[in-house]
Amino acid sequence: VATVDIVAEPLLTRGEKIATLQRWRQQIAEELTAGDEGMPTRHTSGRNHDLIGEIQTALDELEKSAPSN
Repeated sequence: VATVDIVAEPLLTRGEKIATLQRWRQQIAEELTAGDEGMPTRHTSGRNHDLIGEIQTALDELEKSAPSN
């Protein structure tokens, strides 16, 4: 799954997309922390750093598309 897939998914509301991306970002952050503490991470830490950036970009796009009051 890619961040663009989540953002483009028509069956999810904007709020569901944000919640999904936030959970994904939290899971990756926990994996990175585990790696920093010496736990095995299947050599994914470099990719995870990139993925956190992609997730944040997607979240920023969704925040910009928020309906204005």
